[in-house]
Formats: sequence, C-alpha cells, structure tokens
Amino acid sequence: MQMYADEQQLVKFLLDSGLVSRAQVAEVTRRAELSGDAFSRELTQSGLLDEDELRKIIARGAGIPFVTLSIDDIAPEALVSIPEPFSRTHNMVAYALGEGVLEVALLDVADAEHFAALRPAVSHRARFRLTDRASMKRALLTYQKVLKDGFGRQLADTVGRVSPLSDMSEDALRAAAESPEAASVVDALLQHALAQHASDIHLEPTEQGLLVRYRIGGALHDAMLLPGAAALSIVARLKLLARLAVVPRGAAEGRFKVVVGDAALTEQVSIKVAAMSAEGRERVVLQLIRESLNRRGFSLETYGLHGEQLEQVHRALQSTAGLILVSGPAGSGKTTLLYTLMDMLSGTGRSLATIEGSIEARLSGVTQTATDAAAGITLASGLRGLLRHDPDVIMVGLIKDSETASLAVAAANRGMLVLAAIEAPDACHGIARMQALGVSPLQLASTLRMAIGTRVVRRLCAQVRASHRLSRLDIDTIERYADLGRVLSTLKDERSVARSVAWKDLVFSRPEACAVCADGYHGHLGLVEVLPTSLTLKELIVHEADAGILADEAHEEGMLTLGEDGIAKAALGLTTIDEVVRVME
Repeated sequence: MQMYADEQQLVKFLLDSGLVSRAQVAEVTRRAELSGDAFSRELTQSGLLDEDELRKIIARGAGIPFVTLSIDDIAPEALVSIPEPFSRTHNMVAYALGEGVLEVALLDVADAEHFAALRPAVSHRARFRLTDRASMKRALLTYQKVLKDGFGRQLADTVGRVSPLSDMSEDALRAAAESPEAASVVDALLQHALAQHASDIHLEPTEQGLLVRYRIGGALHDAMLLPGAAALSIVARLKLLARLAVVPRGAAEGRFKVVVGDAALTEQVSIKVAAMSAEGRERVVLQLIRESLNRRGFSLETYGLHGEQLEQVHRALQSTAGLILVSGPAGSGKTTLLYTLMDMLSGTGRSLATIEGSIEARLSGVTQTATDAAAGITLASGLRGLLRHDPDVIMVGLIKDSETASLAVAAANRGMLVLAAIEAPDACHGIARMQALGVSPLQLASTLRMAIGTRVVRRLCAQVRASHRLSRLDIDTIERYADLGRVLSTLKDERSVARSVAWKDLVFSRPEACAVCADGYHGHLGLVEVLPTSLTLKELIVHEADAGILADEAHEEGMLTLGEDGIAKAALGLTTIDEVVRVME
C-alpha cells in the first residue's frame, strides 16, 4: 500500500495530526529500511494506525476531501462511467455525476493518474476524493446489482418474445436463429456472463427449461433458468454463429468472436462452442477467451512466478537456441504460460511463429497457425512447414507424438528457440515423457534449456476472507507435498515474511462467500516449478534416468516443487491449502 508518493510529506502530515510521535516515526522508518517495505506499509503493520486512519490523515494534509459511501450514495449512472474491471484493478469508483463533474473515490491518491486512460470514453471532468476500504467494497458490490438488474431486464424482455418452434427442420431452425429476438437473447447472455467474469457458459436442457450455469473462479454456479420454448432458438443461434449445422447431429465444435465494451475500452472475446445432442436434447458449453489479454500484456508475475523462478525464466528466454518444455496435465495453464513467454519475446526483434491445436489468443508480432484436419495440417506437418521459414522462435502448442517431439528437438538443435508443452504431471515427468516418445537422449540433453511444471488453483477473493493458523493435521497433510523448511526459507529470502517468523506464526486464509464471489474465490493463479538444466541433470538425461531420479537431483539443486510453491502462495494469502492439495492429489 503506497498512499502517498512523498514520504517526507507523509511524515509531516502524521506529525501535524498529533497521532504519532517523532520517536515512533523514527522507529517505523528504521523498520522499513530493515524490511525493505514502504514506510506506509510498515506504519500500518506496526499497529500505530490502521489503513483508513492513515487515509484520513493524508486527505486532511493534502486538502483532499474524505468520503464515506453507503450504497444509497452511489448513483448507478455515475458508477457505470468507469468499467467495473478498471474500477476493481485501480480501486477507483465514480459515485456521483452533476454539471459535467464526475465524483471519483480512491483508496490511494497515486491511482488518480490512471483516470487518464479512460479518455475519451469519459468526457466529464473528474473530482477526486479519498475513501475507506469498506466504502470501496460497497461500491464494487453495487456493480453486480446494477449489471444484474440491467441484463436481467434485457433478458426477460427479449426471451419472452422468442417464438416456440414446432418444426425442427433445418430451414425452421435457421430462421429462428436469424430472428432479432434470438440474437438479442444471445447478446445479452454473453454480456452478462462476461460481466460476471465467467470463463464458461453451460446450457443444459431440463424438464423445467434451459438451465444456464456460469463457471466463475473454477466452480459452476446456476445463473438463470430460461423458458424451454426458447431453448431451440438460442442453441440454433449459437451454432449459426459458430458456423455449425443448426440441426442436432451428435457432437460438434466451432468458434466465433464478439467485441464487448464501449469506446476506447473494447475487447475481443473468442468463444469456443461445443454442442452435444442426445435423446432429442442438445447441451452446449461455451468457453469464453478474452483475446485482449495480449493488448494489456501478459505477465509472469500475475501468472504466479516469483523470486528466483522469475530470474531463471528471464535468463532462459535470452537464449537464441534450445528447448523450453512446459509440463502439466490438461487444464493446468500450459497454454497460458506459453503465451506469456511468447508475448515477452514479441518485442525483441526476433521472428516468432506458432503451431497450435487452436489459437486461444492473438499475439502481436507472432505468426500463428492452427492445425486443420480437413486441410491436412497436423502439429508435425505444421512444424515441418515452419522450419522451412527459419523463424527464430517457435511455439508448439502440445507435443503428442514421437514425430512432433523429434521435430521440436531437431529445431532446437538447428539453432532455434523452441517453446513447447507436453502433458505430464510435473517438470521431471515432462522430460521423462520426451524420452518415452523416442527422442534421442543425447539430443534432448544438449538442447533442453529448462523444464517448467505448472498447475492452476483458484485465487482467493480479496474482498472477504477468514484467517486461521495451521493445525497439526494441516501440517501433516501439506508435508506430503512440501518441505516446509524450504518453503519458509524461500519466503524469508524473498522478504515476504520476517526472518524471525516460524511456521506457528504464519496466518493462512480460508474462502468466505461475498456478493461478488459465491464461494470466496475470484480468478486463478499458477503454481510453478522451474528447473534449469545443469550439467548433472544433462548427464542423467543422457543415461535415461527416470523421473524420480531427476526429481531428486532437481530438489537437491534447489528447485521449489509445485507443492512447495503452492504452500508458499497459501502462506501469502493468495490461495488456500485446500486448493493446493486438490490440484496435487
């Protein structure tokens, strides 16, 4: 928390307030220098002042009004002037609008500079105020009510006008799919799901109607029940957009894109459609992929890398040749991590290309190719074609067979940097899997620069959480997945906890439901293990050592395992012990 950029000015405000003595200021300054933390953070952690008291002092000293907001103080027309994701990211909410002036409340005066990014979408002049965290929380929760009411009314108005279908012929279904009513329902449904931060939409026919469920933070939540009479038209509309046959024919997959938002804050969303018909009913799952991630820039830090892991990956990316192998089971974040690495390389002046099963997001400055069975483009044939174009960096979406594995290693041996994913439990099993696919041990050892293992856990909601200390049972459980001494040492080395802290002092978090997150989780977080290949590891690979032997050596060399990385993140309040255990079992 940095509430004020000028620490000397902050100290003056504090002394003028009379709430803190010079001796206390000196002691807090000394602690901040020792810990490396900001003065304001050390001040609140010392217990002399809480965050909101500090905000009030800053507001008074800087001549900025301080406001406490109730739900009744927040005008919906002002609130929606700033998009909800922007407000949540920068702790900035607009709560009143009048005579061309937008009243904007902040938690940190430094965040006022972010308002410039909203131009020209917001034409009003902003007047900034500081507020407390409870007020900010109430304002952010109000977004959900405003969005729910608005989209709820829109859906209710349009779905009621969708005519029931008595004829299921292709012509009748196509006509229904092209109707303005079906188009309005689907548009409203997609906007509502995206506003709720859903990653997937499930449409499931039931006796009562069409059940709509959203996957938010990794868990499915019932969103609404639409009339069964409208189900055929809605499903037909989605299939039409995805260029699929509107008549139910077993399993089918397709995709389409939509643009959401307004003015300068639009984003493109790619929607993968999977339809399955059985017994006269059709079930549809939509996967929502926000392609605009590449415009904001991927980040290893936001994915979950930290400390020495970050330094090791940055060093590996500076290599002009070699193989970086990303391992994990299905749904473990391999593709997201590969995209992050490719996005980091896109501004380095190198020629970048990919061959992927499907293009999840468009990367600026990268030539991306998707496999196409009808056109005869497989991963292996696509990779072989890319080699003829001699790019500097190649990303292989997922190595599945011996030919693709051998081509990837051959490309790395020819002087290209190859980033590739493979399905395996962890980094060491990824190496063993490449050996099992018949890759020459000598070539693999000479080209492998780094192996990375990954998993994805749900991230704790920042709004509400319950604290607890570990019980003996908790410790017994996590010791199956982590060396607790190594975890604590890592946290201390990264200055995440004080040197004097012991395991009994650490406070962990449990999820607690709130209006934003029904289960207490919001978003996802990567668990990562990073294994640079040392000379010893290369020798083991040449001698075809199994994953267990490789893991023992990796741990001996200091690699933080997936379980250890997960426990460290739980100790920092980013996720929970339960989540780490869930993905490790």
